[in-house]
Amino acid sequence: MLMKSHFNIIKFIKGRGIKYEEVTGSKGEILLSCPVCNKYHHFYYNKFKNMGTCHRCKWSCNGAGYLIEAFGISRKEALKIFYGEKDASADGLLERVRELMDESRAASGDLDFGDIVFRTPIPKGSERITRYNMPEVFLERKINSFVAKRANSHIYNHLGRYRRRIIFPFNVGKTETFTAVTSFTKKDVEHVKKIYKKKGMKFMKSLHPKGSFMSEVLYLYELAKDSHSPLVVVEGVWDTLTLIGCEINAMGSLHSGISEKQAFLLSNTKSDIIYWMPDGDVPTEVVKKSHKLLSEICAGKTIRTSLLPKGVDPDNLSKFEVEEFLAKGKRFLI
Repeated sequence: MLMKSHFNIIKFIKGRGIKYEEVTGSKGEILLSCPVCNKYHHFYYNKFKNMGTCHRCKWSCNGAGYLIEAFGISRKEALKIFYGEKDASADGLLERVRELMDESRAASGDLDFGDIVFRTPIPKGSERITRYNMPEVFLERKINSFVAKRANSHIYNHLGRYRRRIIFPFNVGKTETFTAVTSFTKKDVEHVKKIYKKKGMKFMKSLHPKGSFMSEVLYLYELAKDSHSPLVVVEGVWDTLTLIGCEINAMGSLHSGISEKQAFLLSNTKSDIIYWMPDGDVPTEVVKKSHKLLSEICAGKTIRTSLLPKGVDPDNLSKFEVEEFLAKGKRFLI
């Protein structure tokens, strides 16, 4: 059993004059300035769970990590503040060793699943993915080196925050940015889900909040926008690459819906038919809202929505299955 922290974030920041706001209707969340990107109103910190995530730059941490980044406190001192005085008994020391080992694994990426998004160039040290350098997660999803190369995919195998991550770059206007996705296989994912559950932590595969700059882009938009073939818009990076591997014109919304800005981007594509194929667990009202938005903004184009069964994502489908679901696409009467 890991030692629990009784760290009081409110008491700590009040004593230092740090501005914060309570999030209405939440269970213990407060809004702070992000210590990494310095954006206010985007860093959500749960004062009961002592976990925080920035909805802009995607930096995540526990209370100790926040102390280190926000106040320049040493790791040793931050842990002392966060956990308080430690049990010096033999059992207490063994418990602390196990805790530090878990922290080490989390810091190295073994428990880090959320996609990392920054407005920065591709991390130095990233290696281009080729047929001779193909991560297992690509092979598992039957995504070949040609598709990986078209997407300019990289992998980061060094130590640090990008360890064991696949780097997928794209452009936001004139700025180059990227999403860094875990390279865990599906078997690894199930294993880590169990670890999260044992720790009482909520498993979150990724988080691209509404209103973030991710809602202004479409993954591989530049690659697909000039094709006259029917266009399929899916959610994630893996979904997009899977469909491209099936020789289908595709791009990704990077979240469970389509924003107004994304709909305008889609209206400027050369495809006359646009299919919206969200994951099977997206609520029907969200699916219909995106369909309606596309129908209103992409005037002159045929808009269809392909509904997948619950628990099914596009990256789980074969080429035949994808084509079968596309053929069943709906033209909601809204």
